Amino acid sequence: MLFRSVKVWINANDERVRGRPGGLYAHSDADHWSLLGEVVDFKNTFSNGLLYPRDTNGPANEVINCRCTLLAVSENDLGQLGIKR
Repeated sequence: MLFRSVKVWINANDERVRGRPGGLYAHSDADHWSLLGEVVDFKNTFSNGLLYPRDTNGPANEVINCRCTLLAVSENDLGQLGIKR
């Protein structure tokens, strides 16, 4: 059986996350708050155009001081983790 790998965007989930309503950077041009839990195929980019958090090919406002990470997981395991595609 072939398992397809996907990646999930995970932010720091605090008041410093870019784009968090009421947070320190609520009006940032980059919005990592709404990316939380976004699932894409492993070779695809996230909706902000990055392949992964802190992608060196991304613009400065998306990359500098980013504290996000990603979770690489089999697509079959998303439901067990409570993540919807």
